[in-house]
Amino acid sequence: MGIINEISRMFVAMGPFSIPIVAIICGTIITILKKDKPKERDPEETRMIQEIYNSLERQEKRIEDLETIMYDAKRKDDLS
Repeated sequence: MGIINEISRMFVAMGPFSIPIVAIICGTIITILKKDKPKERDPEETRMIQEIYNSLERQEKRIEDLETIMYDAKRKDDLS
């Protein structure tokens, strides 16, 4: 109980400034705690991310196919 008495005495000594200071400290703590929580994504954002991912997978497959075609064509030219 000694610490609580000291803190309450400190706030009484600060007078009218104690409430805004406590409000600022609490607001800062709440802001920090909210930043640590992972943000939930809405369904539209999730759908868009999935579309982008699928599109990138298809593009990667196309590039691999083109590389194979180019490699085979070069190998065919080298053998001729």
